[in-house]
Amino acid sequence: MMDQYQSIIPEAKLIDVQSWLKENESNFQPPICNKMMHNDQLKIFFVGGPNERNDYHIELGEEFFYQLKGDMCLKVIECGRQKSIHIRQGEAFLLPARIPHSPQRKANTIGMVIERKREKNELDGLRYYVDDYCKTILYERWFHCNDLGTQLVPIIKTFHDSNEYKTGKPSENSRLIEAPYMDDNRTENVDPISLSKWLQCYDEEIDQIGHRTLFNESHGFTTKVYIYGGNFKHCIRSDKKLDRFEIFIWQMLGSATIRLDQQPQIHLKTGNSLRIPPFTRVELNTKSGCYTLVLSMPSSSSSE
Repeated sequence: MMDQYQSIIPEAKLIDVQSWLKENESNFQPPICNKMMHNDQLKIFFVGGPNERNDYHIELGEEFFYQLKGDMCLKVIECGRQKSIHIRQGEAFLLPARIPHSPQRKANTIGMVIERKREKNELDGLRYYVDDYCKTILYERWFHCNDLGTQLVPIIKTFHDSNEYKTGKPSENSRLIEAPYMDDNRTENVDPISLSKWLQCYDEEIDQIGHRTLFNESHGFTTKVYIYGGNFKHCIRSDKKLDRFEIFIWQMLGSATIRLDQQPQIHLKTGNSLRIPPFTRVELNTKSGCYTLVLSMPSSSSSE
């Protein structure tokens, strides 16, 4: 009988997501509302609610969202204007880099979020605007992010103790440094994707050729999200430049088998997930009618 946290090779662990969520359900209630599953090159965590915020987060990496239970609203500043992106249960969304965003979550909801480890020279920003038009910055701080869940709290507390918060007016202390990079004011976000509807459209193609990218490559994302299926044996690591980055595997539907570095085969069933360390050979065996999501999130320097 497989333990729900079956170890495969050092640093790789097969997790049944629903069992893990049930075990950690107390973390998805206020005031915590989140729990980290993996905190390495890939930062994979789950968020509950209610958690409505008025701060905006900015980073150099992309963010992957998937709603397992209930809906959420992601407020963004798109092309200089505030926009609300509604991510419904069963939908996936990929947020481009350098777009200010503010997640809004309701009670009895659960969402998965995936970010990547920051490079040593990267800074994240936390920003408050004067009003909902989001034209004038009230308060902004930049920091090197190791653990967003713990690092935000003292910044938010400092803001609530500030004159800017009390008066609602910017001052010379609103911004202590110039922003290390510009916001992306040109990119229009792609719509969230319903995975069930997407599979209905592309299941035959996947059965014929073995895989398809979830987000069209014309959007220019560095994050790679593929859905594998069909009666195929897949070698997942085909690009040597990406060997130093982790891979997240999630068995969306049905079953599959996976072999890591010539280890014995491991059987995946619906809802199983696996974070694969860098420089690990990955052989994935799929079959018709079963689908496996495979995600990697390189840093911006991966092309060097």
